[in-house]
Amino acid sequence: YTCVMLVQSSARWLPSALSRAIHIRVTERPRPPIIYKTPDYPVYVPGESVTLTCASSRRGTAGTFQLRKDSNLLTSSTGSHTNFTHHITDLRADVDNTYTCVMLVHVSARWLRSSPSPAVHIRVTERPPQPTISKTP
Repeated sequence: YTCVMLVQSSARWLPSALSRAIHIRVTERPRPPIIYKTPDYPVYVPGESVTLTCASSRRGTAGTFQLRKDSNLLTSSTGSHTNFTHHITDLRADVDNTYTCVMLVHVSARWLRSSPSPAVHIRVTERPPQPTISKTP
């Protein structure tokens, strides 16, 4: 883009020299990444482990991932990747958390942030009590 200024002098419009040009690049924000958990159980028990993986939803697109737990930043990847893995070991009882990923892509000296991924839930509940068995003569 350039601009010019017009000044009226004695019923005549006089143009200035053109300004220096500026360039504006319009790009779409990155697509939300996907997130999945392994193993993919509906509920976990204390002591189990789970792996969360964030991945680009567009093949070949690399960026930095932010893993969020209940909307708060939990951890992030370093460098540019197409996926990011986070291991949670020794789950504790009475946990009910929601995890999402955000992807940041570096474009023209600026970091563009995606919308959050669809959420995955990790719910941990106590094992049922040990049953007893008895016999009668």
